[in-house]
Amino acid sequence: MSKEILIAENDEDLLLLLSTSLIKQGYSVNAISKATDLFSESYRRPHLFILDEEIRVGLTICKYLRQKEEFKRTPIVMISGGYKGKTKALRSAVDHFVKKPFYLKNLMEIIHPLMQQ
Repeated sequence: MSKEILIAENDEDLLLLLSTSLIKQGYSVNAISKATDLFSESYRRPHLFILDEEIRVGLTICKYLRQKEEFKRTPIVMISGGYKGKTKALRSAVDHFVKKPFYLKNLMEIIHPLMQQ
């Protein structure tokens, strides 16, 4: 059974690129483009979250996930178009912060070790 990654990204093109790339790497992917969908999908207990800070409530979602016992140890990678939220993201217990634009290879180098935990 492949490990599942939940991606919350409002940029449909980037969401498709990430989903396709991760599926090719052998992961199961649940891709959503609206923050509200995350709360209905999180019951699946993914092995990793990739959250877009700019999905409006990315940091709020991160804090919510860290408060839930079943997600306290689930890695979270926050992606963002700017550094303004980096400090807040790291304080919210994000495991990695990735600034857009990024090389897909670099993101995969972050994801693979997290998925081995």
